Amino acid sequence: MSPLARSIARTRLQAPNFRQFRQLGTNTMVSTKTSGRTKPDWGYQAKRAGGTALMYGPVVAIVMFWPYTVKPVMDRVRW
Repeated sequence: MSPLARSIARTRLQAPNFRQFRQLGTNTMVSTKTSGRTKPDWGYQAKRAGGTALMYGPVVAIVMFWPYTVKPVMDRVRW
C-alpha cells in the first residue's frame, strides 16, 4: 500500500470513529425531563412517543406496501 493511500485511509476511516467516541461521552442520551430527582413527566413521554409513531408509521407503510399501489398503475400503462 502506498503512503498516499495509507494516509487517506487513516484520515477517512479512523478520524470519524474517534470523533464519534468523544461526542458520545459529552452528550447525554437521557431526557432532561425525567433525569434527576424530579417526578417523571409521563405525558411528555407519551406525546414524544406518539409524535414518533405519527412520523414513522406512514413512512414504514409506504416503504413496505408501495408495490401494491404501483402494480395496478403499471398494468394500465402501455410500454
